[in-house]
Amino acid sequence: MNYLDKFTNHLEFLGYEIENKKSEDGTMEYANATHNTLDSLMIFPDEANKIVYLRSLTSFDKKITSAMYEYLDEVNGQYSVLRSYIDEGNSTLCRETHFTGDYDKKVFNKFFELVRNDWQIFHMQKDFEEIWIK
Repeated sequence: MNYLDKFTNHLEFLGYEIENKKSEDGTMEYANATHNTLDSLMIFPDEANKIVYLRSLTSFDKKITSAMYEYLDEVNGQYSVLRSYIDEGNSTLCRETHFTGDYDKKVFNKFFELVRNDWQIFHMQKDFEEIWIK
């Protein structure tokens, strides 16, 4: 089992649907992971350095405002493992993190629990709907 498969199998157990992909030039494997109730993820492995990168991307149609940046400053200060930023060129909210080391079921489970807690932090701020939805 390769490095990526260990993590995607764990996510499948948590209810994610996994779609394995290759970069356009065929040099890099990655996976898309979708879930009915949790954020979708892109998973990029770096087996040589024992790092797996997790990224969630959300496109939005709203004009980018200073309130969005202030919101991200606030949540980034509260997160345990995530970092959020705006890709202005694509009007996309990016939330990402990385896990280092060999796959270990208990350790990755705890790490992913922190990821889910950080997602809740993002969605639970008092101005969330006003800034990101309306």
